[in-house]
Amino acid sequence: PGIELCSGRAEEAKSPAGQSCGSGVHGDGDPLYMSMSGTSQATAVAGGIASLTREFLREQMGVISPSASLIKAAIINGATDLGTPDIPNSLEGWGQVNLERTVLPKDGSTVLSTFFDDEKSLRSGFGLLYELNLDPSHGIDITLVWTDEAGSAKSAQNQPKLVNDLDLVLVDPSGNQWLGNDFASGYSIQGGTADNINNVERIKIAPGTFSNSGNWVVKVLHRGG
Repeated sequence: PGIELCSGRAEEAKSPAGQSCGSGVHGDGDPLYMSMSGTSQATAVAGGIASLTREFLREQMGVISPSASLIKAAIINGATDLGTPDIPNSLEGWGQVNLERTVLPKDGSTVLSTFFDDEKSLRSGFGLLYELNLDPSHGIDITLVWTDEAGSAKSAQNQPKLVNDLDLVLVDPSGNQWLGNDFASGYSIQGGTADNINNVERIKIAPGTFSNSGNWVVKVLHRGG
């Protein structure tokens, strides 16, 4: 969302980038607005989407006090992979933020309007299990986010900084396990290892991988820290 956005230009700016995108000018003849690209522009758009997502959850879905991690998870889960399926990657992260897909996710053409806010706490060595009857023909997309405690600044730079190491695991009706952040070509694969670095874990099953409905189990496991 941070490509060629019209942004205010300070009169003191000496070497502005981009093209003029407004008719007004400063007293010295320089434009008031320039089209710019970058994280400064993307942050404003993403922040606005986060605010609208929070408002939607509070006023439309009855989640009175949505956490920052819930809002972040919803935005990530609604992001659009651009071009070739290859998320996550260093160019687009989890994809381009998409407000409609964030607040009105769909199964095919059917809008999914069920929101459930589970406020259970989770201690080290324990886990949460959710058994769901799913039709996976259009794919499955699950995102786990948590706000972790601050890690030690004294720990070695090559060591994970998580205080609470959570793992997202999906078990299909045949008993196969899919782990969070085990991706290839934009979709989850089997056979990888659990992520012990990030506080965002996602599982995305490609449409057409499974055709029959069945009982799936979602696990959120606290590995300690």
